[in-house]
Amino acid sequence: MLRTILFVDDDQILRTAVEQRLNDNNDAFGVITATDGFDAVQKLKTAAVSLVVLDLVMPRMDGVSLIAHLREHYPDLPIIIVSSLDEHEVQGVADRGRAHAYLTKPFQAADLAALIKEVLALEAEGGIMNDVSPPVFMQLMEMDARTCTIRILDNHSDRGGILYFNQGELFDARSGDVRGIEAAYRIFSWDRTTIFISNRCEATEDRIESNLGSIIMKAVGMKDEREDRPDDYDEQESIASLSDDGDGGGPAPVGGIGGGSDFASVKRRIEEIAGVQQVTGDQSKQDLVDRIARLGDIAGMGKLVLAGVESGKDEASVIVPTQPVGVVKSSRDVTAEVQQVLKG
Repeated sequence: MLRTILFVDDDQILRTAVEQRLNDNNDAFGVITATDGFDAVQKLKTAAVSLVVLDLVMPRMDGVSLIAHLREHYPDLPIIIVSSLDEHEVQGVADRGRAHAYLTKPFQAADLAALIKEVLALEAEGGIMNDVSPPVFMQLMEMDARTCTIRILDNHSDRGGILYFNQGELFDARSGDVRGIEAAYRIFSWDRTTIFISNRCEATEDRIESNLGSIIMKAVGMKDEREDRPDDYDEQESIASLSDDGDGGGPAPVGGIGGGSDFASVKRRIEEIAGVQQVTGDQSKQDLVDRIARLGDIAGMGKLVLAGVESGKDEASVIVPTQPVGVVKSSRDVTAEVQQVLKG
């Protein structure tokens, strides 16, 4: 999904020219425009914007006032200033407003495009992931104790959001003009998203003050029928693989394992698979298994069979809800075979 740049200038000819010239980069980002700061404030309430490019001299609400508004309500949004004012004056505003860069008018569209790509590269320095389920992915961020900023775009609407993680703890969230835990509930209700990871977190205040697992379960419970899943949605694309428990019309797993299955018997079956390197018990992962299982129950996904916790180029590590919890390390190409054995 394309990221969106908001270009704010009261010069209609310039707005049109910038839109047309930046269209050459429509494989990397899209552009929406606003006529002044007031118009920009309204668009920011609904549009998922990754960067704001703004003029300083505008009617109703000028660029300096807009920067102040952005720093108060959207501190995560990078800013690029374009202005015909004296360069020293523009630089002073840029420094005070923590703008990423500035250009003096007249400027070349290629120079602006280069700055935009520079900002977007920083936004995704930790990687880009497509078609991701937010609840599952964010639990991996928690497990890895990541410190990062994650920008999320919903693949089935024009909505977006941002999450701040500090050592695996969700500190803050924003979606449109909604902040904190309410924004987190909104984000975790989305099915398929595109995720951009920045390896830094500027949030210093914990606005969430709640366990990530509890937020995810409440978000799933709050989800209603206004957003139907797409016909081609496949739960197997999720990081956690879940089987149907037989109550929803699909085939019930015959002999499939459950939360109380004996680890020793499951271990013997899995160790017979060529490519399995190690099967061990790790009761410390019981809390994680419980959370994933509850999430599956709430979402109507059925019985938990296995959940992926690590995946490298050639190796994979999955957990199995036995007693104690089983951890299976194997080559990636046999994970599906492990799942079939677990189903019975």
